[in-house]
Amino acid sequence: MKTSWKSVYLMIPMVIFGTLPALSQCNGISQSMSFDTVMIGTGNSSHLITLSQFDPSIGTLYATNINSTISVNYGFSLGNILDTPVNFSVTVGRYDSFYSSALSAPHANLVNTRLGSYLLNPGDTITEAPSDILYRYQINDSIISDIAPFLGTNTIQFKYRPITYTNLTGSELYYYSASASDTVHFTITYYYCSNTVLANQIGSFSAQKEGSQVRLIWNSPASQSGMNFEVEEGTGSNLLNPVALVAAETDDSVYSYNYFLSPNDQGMLYFRLKIISSTGQVSYSEIRIVDVSITSVNGQFAVYPNPNAGHLNISFPDQGDWSIGIYAVTGNLIEFSKAFHCTQTVVDLPAGLSSGVYFIRACNIETGEKINQSILYKH
Repeated sequence: MKTSWKSVYLMIPMVIFGTLPALSQCNGISQSMSFDTVMIGTGNSSHLITLSQFDPSIGTLYATNINSTISVNYGFSLGNILDTPVNFSVTVGRYDSFYSSALSAPHANLVNTRLGSYLLNPGDTITEAPSDILYRYQINDSIISDIAPFLGTNTIQFKYRPITYTNLTGSELYYYSASASDTVHFTITYYYCSNTVLANQIGSFSAQKEGSQVRLIWNSPASQSGMNFEVEEGTGSNLLNPVALVAAETDDSVYSYNYFLSPNDQGMLYFRLKIISSTGQVSYSEIRIVDVSITSVNGQFAVYPNPNAGHLNISFPDQGDWSIGIYAVTGNLIEFSKAFHCTQTVVDLPAGLSSGVYFIRACNIETGEKINQSILYKH
């Protein structure tokens, strides 16, 4: 007589991510860099995963996305050894956990797959050939604070241990055997802004939406008599127009300019400083981008930019653990991910998606709070 085989331990890699200085502070278009590996596991194993840090000489890191795409293959044989019919129910659970000194807390994720009910007469046995109980199931995680451990030229280590186990009900006595294997595609993506050299006359330059206006702040440690700062604004990095002229002081100064939004200002606005010396020599600052469609990022649910070209930034009303589903208008789920202990995350829409309206549904895993928002996707 065999008692139930209760668990298969599978190994997969995965990870988490880095800080998000406001996306509006990115110079030009955001760039990304990915590292990936494919893991094949079976049995009771743990994994030690070594990942590259983000080299800060490349740019300014504002987010790190960790994606684990998991396929689990599972088969079993179940036999009724009693002298009475038994209705068995078989469910397979998948538990993934990992931790690292780079993370503020361990990560854990659980998903259950019900295989079915099986009414077996005395002595009957049913065998299900191995098949995918999870196919390309995705787990996403993001870090938007405490990114220091991800910066450097060395590596980060993660310890990962998944468990695949069986829940079998219907009787205390039965014959059961099972086999399992998994394939995991693990990817870590760093989102960053390229480093560019500011004009010599500019020490810093920032732009941030504040209510009905965008506030521009810069400092000039090398102001000259007769020098001017021309504020440029536009809807693209190649479509910038002058909107204001600010005269420079003759000493080290901090400058502030408020750009008031008009009803025509929508989506992403680009800002740049044109520095004109007393002799007419011209130089430029970095470009700053502000998404003026966002009513608030702090304390409210926001998905931006909207319309979208495939790269979503999501702001949650509270810090916590969130599941994110992206649905077509037909109700079909086209993308699923999770974000843990965060107020913001980054999600990429699937490649090959048709242009149109889609729906984002976020759910607080702990409280059950659900939030819905539509987006317009244009590729």
